[in-house]
Amino acid sequence: AVAGGFWQYGQEELLRPWAERYFTALPEIWASRGPAVALQITRLLYPQLDEPETLTLADGFLAAAEIPAGCRRVVLECRDETARALRAIAAS
Repeated sequence: AVAGGFWQYGQEELLRPWAERYFTALPEIWASRGPAVALQITRLLYPQLDEPETLTLADGFLAAAEIPAGCRRVVLECRDETARALRAIAAS
């Protein structure tokens, strides 16, 4: 429940520093937890910041890290959601 409510719209200034921490923490999360828990944490805590910087952080993580396939899949899916949101914002 805490993870699901962490990213709140309208709180971008407060939450922005946590985006980088999220990507830094993912390898340890996947190394120290089972796949089901790691998948939930990865999905629920993905930065809900509809900003190009979120895509940059995700791209850097995906390019630099040797990560489990499940982690890569969830980050790619969440990255796609952010990219779609940015396209929608640009179109409106």
